[in-house]
Amino acid sequence: ISGDSTHCLATYSSAEAYLAQIPQQHRPQIRPRIRTWQEHEFSLLGYKFHLPFVGHAVDSDLDDSDSDEGLWLDAADAGSESVEVEEHELPSVGHVDPTGNVFKLNCEHVDLRRVNQELLSQRSSHINYNQLMLAHVPADRSNPLKLPQLESLREFSWQSSELKDETLMELFTRQPRSFEYMERLNLAENRLECLHWAIPLAVRRVKVLEMSGNRLSNCSLLNLQYMKQLQELHLDRSELTYLPQRFLGELSELRMLNLSQNLLTELPRDIFVGALKLERLYLSGNRLSVLPFMLFQTAADLQVLDLSDNRLLSFPDNFFARNGQLRQLHLQRNQLKSIGKHSLYSLRELRQLDLSQNSLSVIDRKAFESLDHLLALNVSGNNLTLLSSIIFQSLHALRQLDLSRNQFKQLPSGLFQRQRSLVLLRIDETPIEQFSNWISRYDESLVDPQVLHRLRYLSVQQNRKLTYLPATLFANTPNIRELLLAENGLLQLPTQISGLSRLQRLSVRGNSLGSLPENIKELRQLHYLNILGNEYQCDCSMYWLTAWLANTSTSLRHQMPQAQNHSNGSTNQTPLDSYESIDHQIDALKCQYGYRGDMLRVLSKLNCSVPTVVQFSEPKMHKLLSTAKLECQISGSPVPDIIWVTPRNKILRHHADPDKRPIIIDSKEDAHQPPSAQELAALMDESYIQSLNWTRQNSLVGRRVVLVENGSLLVHNISRIDSGLYTCYAFNVMGKASAGLRLYIDPIVFYRVK
Repeated sequence: ISGDSTHCLATYSSAEAYLAQIPQQHRPQIRPRIRTWQEHEFSLLGYKFHLPFVGHAVDSDLDDSDSDEGLWLDAADAGSESVEVEEHELPSVGHVDPTGNVFKLNCEHVDLRRVNQELLSQRSSHINYNQLMLAHVPADRSNPLKLPQLESLREFSWQSSELKDETLMELFTRQPRSFEYMERLNLAENRLECLHWAIPLAVRRVKVLEMSGNRLSNCSLLNLQYMKQLQELHLDRSELTYLPQRFLGELSELRMLNLSQNLLTELPRDIFVGALKLERLYLSGNRLSVLPFMLFQTAADLQVLDLSDNRLLSFPDNFFARNGQLRQLHLQRNQLKSIGKHSLYSLRELRQLDLSQNSLSVIDRKAFESLDHLLALNVSGNNLTLLSSIIFQSLHALRQLDLSRNQFKQLPSGLFQRQRSLVLLRIDETPIEQFSNWISRYDESLVDPQVLHRLRYLSVQQNRKLTYLPATLFANTPNIRELLLAENGLLQLPTQISGLSRLQRLSVRGNSLGSLPENIKELRQLHYLNILGNEYQCDCSMYWLTAWLANTSTSLRHQMPQAQNHSNGSTNQTPLDSYESIDHQIDALKCQYGYRGDMLRVLSKLNCSVPTVVQFSEPKMHKLLSTAKLECQISGSPVPDIIWVTPRNKILRHHADPDKRPIIIDSKEDAHQPPSAQELAALMDESYIQSLNWTRQNSLVGRRVVLVENGSLLVHNISRIDSGLYTCYAFNVMGKASAGLRLYIDPIVFYRVK
């Protein structure tokens, strides 16, 4: 086969390879069978060849998908169903040539003379083309396209060539039998004004017609009636201002109709009568504001409906009552004000619902009640201020949810208490001030452990008024892989973040964090980290960071391949920031008022040490009614605080800061049970103490137990209940130490009293 790769390219391939190249929705599905060869393409001297390559099985029943990512929305599930056919029912491509090969000619940026020469040169070889693809090939009245008797032609494309109607009229009337078996006709991006050239003999077998990007504003479209086998019709970007009544009446086989990016302001009530098999309908980018009630009722098999980028204001109750097979509904970028209780009634097979970028201020608490199989919901970019706590209760299958760019100041408790399948959650760019307990409206101990258990991707970003994250935020989410908390107003991170054992990516960029919890270094699978742009105090609470970031054996030094994007409209994964490289982090980190890149140098020079007990009072006998001084001298930097626990489990905390009063807790229940390690750890956490709202008391407790300024303990008027073990705990941000002594009462005192 001759050809010039810069002008016209002639190729051939097997019939099955040709079928494999046709988009899935345009061809029937062959019942599964094992093939022992696969398509192989190579170039030689400017020619392309497709030959069988023996030794590889093409089909396989093995599923190599990641078990976690298998939770994602399957696009095929939301698309139209494929029709199974027997092998002997294959399209006629197998009969194109005795050898079973399919011949193609593709010409771009050439004149018709060059195309005609190429076609003429093949007549001597008895080669008939199955596909003729022309692009940027302008019409030439002095040298029109000359096709031989191409009974083999199945696909004809002549696009982006400034074609006018008279050129096609002449072509089809002069050589109608060359197009008699044509199944695909692509005339996109030309200057066509109507379809008068579509004569019956040339277009009667056409199944796919692409007329995108033409000038059909005054076209009646009546000649479509000659295409009774038409399955797919593209009329997008064609300047259409109106549609004739029942212009689809003769297209009973039509499955896909694209009318997007036109100038339509209304649709006739019976516009879809006759299109009984319609499965996909695209009306985006028009000027529709009101639709006739139950407009799509005759399209009972409709599975994909795109009404985005219009001016729609509302949908009456039961508008979609006859469209129970709908899988995807795109309503984004309209002017919808509210969603009523029955606006989406009967859409039980719906998988994707996009309501983003409207003017929604109200969604009825039962609006989603019938959406049993919904997988992806996007309500971002609206004016919502409140959501009912039960609004998502019926969405048991929901996997992706985007609540971003609304006006929430808070979300109700228990909002996600029924979400056992949720994988991705986004709450970005809102004025939200706090998060309540997402997983329960009442007692956390009664929460189903499967709630939010599958959550993998959580994005809570650009919420400038959000300063605090509750511990319950991570209570049921051990499987989170990506946690994006950038550009909020966070002052600290909850220590419970260390429970996210499978976390791979963490971003807290651009907050107001003064420090980071040390237990972040317990995240063994963390590969990407962004902690830039905060207000780090660079004190001993951050001393650990130097060794962790410099450690070459951490997971941060063993980065994973960049993950693919996961959501589009329903949600895309944020692209990896170049600063998530650990070396970039080190070079850019700075203290609150410091120089860029100096943070680790500053931290490494700090004088920080773990508390140690230097001196502790020895056990000794004390007389009744006397005074005992229990000393606990400690060292450490910063100066440690001290907690004393008495034999009666009274707890006294002495602050190293002299301006802070001691804290005293008198245990009245289970007096013989000492405080647990968790309780003591909580007492060492200043934020925990503040959350309890305890009153800070004077150092005098009753009139007998006194904390003095150096942290020692004075016990006045010793009685029998004062005897026993006294424990001193010293702690600072670097660690803790403890020591204990026993206070004994002199037995001679008991003898004399007796």
